[in-house]
Amino acid sequence: EEQFQEPFIDRDLYSVFEEFFKFTEARGLKVIGVLYPATLEYQEVLSRFDAAGGSIADLRERYKRLSLYATLDYTQAFDDHQEYFSDTDHLNRGGAEKFTKILVEDLEKIID
Repeated sequence: EEQFQEPFIDRDLYSVFEEFFKFTEARGLKVIGVLYPATLEYQEVLSRFDAAGGSIADLRERYKRLSLYATLDYTQAFDDHQEYFSDTDHLNRGGAEKFTKILVEDLEKIID
């Protein structure tokens, strides 16, 4: 209930985000986007929010327009392992260790 309220995209915060990307582009830095694992419950609530006219689609479109070097999407990585979460949207220690290993392996594949 707290995370899916309007305005879903805070204008001031998003402006800072855009400035960050201008900063990285000006310096030739590569930014890799990471979408973290989410519980089935979180994914379901997100889907309901979006279906009810939430701004998730707008956020996804904005994300696509960013100058990301790569995007690693782990949203559904642990769908079969809900025991890796300590609550609706946080990994527990075991889940964090498994996720870190996967993330490091994937980053090593794409970083020059």
